[in-house]
Amino acid sequence: IGPQVSKAFASGRWPARPPVSCNSASGRLGQATAMVPAGATSVTICATKAHRTVTSGYQTLVRALDRLRTGPSDGSCSMLPGSSSGPDYELLFSYPEGPAAAVFVNANCHPAIDNGNLQSASASSVVPIIQQLLKAK
Repeated sequence: IGPQVSKAFASGRWPARPPVSCNSASGRLGQATAMVPAGATSVTICATKAHRTVTSGYQTLVRALDRLRTGPSDGSCSMLPGSSSGPDYELLFSYPEGPAAAVFVNANCHPAIDNGNLQSASASSVVPIIQQLLKAK
């Protein structure tokens, strides 16, 4: 981050941010109080077999994530008895400025949702919305 800060200080502006890509998780100020901090302009949904960036219609997903009962993240994932892996998603919410907010969803894991600061036990209200967004044209 040092080179970015130096460049920003010298120019008086933050340098252009690289495009969001799967497996490049980052964190964002505000994720300790909301699963998805306010102001997201798009979401990139990373799944095992596909990924898609959605620039409209994703607000239902933001609201569903922010309505979840959450507690502090302990960074753990315990596979549920009798389950196999998946569905497994990495959600990267982009903003006009600054880093993306990453949210990880694994319906067969406990807790099922984690943003690095907060976690939630169940993904049952969120996975259908993610699947719908992946299928939308």
